[in-house]
This record gives sequence, C-alpha cells and structure tokens, in this order.
Amino acid sequence: MRFRRHLPPIHEWQLPGFDARGAKRWGVALLSSLVAGYLTAYLVVFPAPILRGHQVVPRVLGLSLPEASAALRNAGLQVQDGGSDPHPTAPQGTVVWQDPPPGVSAPAGLRVTLVASDGPPRFRCRTWRDWTVVWPSVSWRPPVSRSPRWSRSRQPRRVESRC
Repeated sequence: MRFRRHLPPIHEWQLPGFDARGAKRWGVALLSSLVAGYLTAYLVVFPAPILRGHQVVPRVLGLSLPEASAALRNAGLQVQDGGSDPHPTAPQGTVVWQDPPPGVSAPAGLRVTLVASDGPPRFRCRTWRDWTVVWPSVSWRPPVSRSPRWSRSRQPRRVESRC
C-alpha cells in the first residue's frame, strides 16, 4: 500500500530567502513589539507614580486610627471610616484593613477606607471539652433467622454543648 506524501522529504526542504527589505520589516516588527511590551509592563502592570497628581498609598496598617488618618491626609488622600471588626491579635483602635492596599498608585483626593480593630472576639473559643458524644442505643431484636441480629436505632452523632 502506498501513502501519498503531502510534504517533501526533509533533505529537500528549503528556507525562504530573505532580502534586505524583508529583514528590515521583521526587525522593525520585533523592535516595536519589544517596546510595546515594555511600556505595557511599566505603565499598566507595575505602575509608578509618574503622572502629576498621583502618589503611592502609604501603609497605615498597625497604626492607631488618628495616626493613620493624619498620614493619609498628609499624602493628599481622603479618609473614610469602614467601621470596626474583631481581630484576635490587634489591640483595639488599630487599623487592620485598608482599601486600596498600600503601595498602589492613586490620584490625589482618592478615598481610602480604614477598618479599625475592635479587640479580640468576645465569644469563647470552643475546645475539645465543649463537645459531647451521644452514643446510639443498642437493642436486641428477636431472631428472624438462625442468627440473632443487633440493631442500632441511631448512628453516633456529635452534639454541641451550649455555652
């Protein structure tokens, strides 16, 4: 059985000829794509505050709420209160979250939302002593066949104790 070849054998392959005009076109295309990629990375992916009126949002996490507000106002940004949330390690009144995050290029007058810590959570964390296991009741049924059968009325379940 003979197969029809759509491609010539490798030893007969020939590279297309490049003239000066074709080489110049490929060089210009390669150089312009490299410049476009660099500018995209520099301006879009990793922006720097090069535009007038733009500055970097300072990191105010861990500062007290008045100190953080003063630092943001000195940078030319507005402060918005985001309320307070419990935090297991941060003392009460310190900033635990900010939006936009630190290090982002922002225009002057941008509103930065701050969330302060409300201290540790007020509920008691559960330990292994707070859980009890209720075992199923086991009852014996009269044998239907030659071997006695044991039946369980319920499977073991975990019951949460109330605090």
